[in-house]
Amino acid sequence: MTTTKKTTKTKKSIVVAKKTTKTKKSTAVAKKPSTNTSAQMRVIIAKDILAQIESRRYCPAEGSWIAGSNMIGDLDCYIEDRLNENKNYSKIDIRGYVNKVKKCSVCALGAIFMSQVSKFGGVTFDGNFTPTSAFFNVFEDLDCSPLKKYFSVSQLELIEACFEGLAGAHSGDVAKSSDRVSAQAYYTCYKNATKRMITIMNNIIRNKGTFVPSQDLTEDMLIEAANFI
Repeated sequence: MTTTKKTTKTKKSIVVAKKTTKTKKSTAVAKKPSTNTSAQMRVIIAKDILAQIESRRYCPAEGSWIAGSNMIGDLDCYIEDRLNENKNYSKIDIRGYVNKVKKCSVCALGAIFMSQVSKFGGVTFDGNFTPTSAFFNVFEDLDCSPLKKYFSVSQLELIEACFEGLAGAHSGDVAKSSDRVSAQAYYTCYKNATKRMITIMNNIIRNKGTFVPSQDLTEDMLIEAANFI
């Protein structure tokens, strides 16, 4: 009897090639430097004014644009002194004045000007000017003022009117009758100049760069002011 050997089939080993997945190289994207908007700039200015009031560097006062009390004098005096030193001055950087003032009396626009120059610079007087005309271009003629870089003219007029009342230099320029009532109410109800300026600046900060006086006034305050006008 012959025996036949069983042949066992061996399974062929199948080699599966693993797919190699290419990983994308991460490319570093350079972040653009953040630039503040005009509204953010206004908030920064308002916060700086509050800090300067707290440190007693700024003394809020009606009827006074900027008056330095440490021998440097008013801004127009500073410009006049620079001109007397050198008749050929073609440019005067106002940051030189701001940095030297240790203490000063300021109105609302004066405080904005001081803090704007201190924080962001960029205010110079060029060409043919006199101390009077230079001062006029900053505070009196708001359409030409460097303050307009971050604040609208209507907002500057409203801020000044609320700080100075109806006797302010720009009170007559406030277009809306409701805003004129608010200005009178602000002046009447916040009798202390420091308290009034602090309230204005807190309002600007709270509203992310926009002054909304009605938020700080009650209906009775507005009625009383309307009857006065």
